[in-house]
Amino acid sequence: MLVNFPRAQKVVQISCGWRHTIAVTDRANVYSWGRGANGQLGHGDNLDRNVPKIIDAFSVDGCSEQHIKSSKYPSSGKPLASLSERYAVVPNET
Repeated sequence: MLVNFPRAQKVVQISCGWRHTIAVTDRANVYSWGRGANGQLGHGDNLDRNVPKIIDAFSVDGCSEQHIKSSKYPSSGKPLASLSERYAVVPNET
């Protein structure tokens, strides 16, 4: 299905989960849509979305005063996985 992004942005990277999708645009904005029941869309809620919505914390055009807390657990020293290597785990699903 054709998906339109605001301001004619072009998708340069995309990752599809079980029932959700994350896309990065050429303007360095990150969008998500699909099933949000477990918060996997990154908007701070559990709503499903049928159209792409910008994830403010990861986007150039997002909120300028956004603050993301770091984990209180020690780092393993391993580099973080890229966006395309991450996925959401749905509880009670096989």
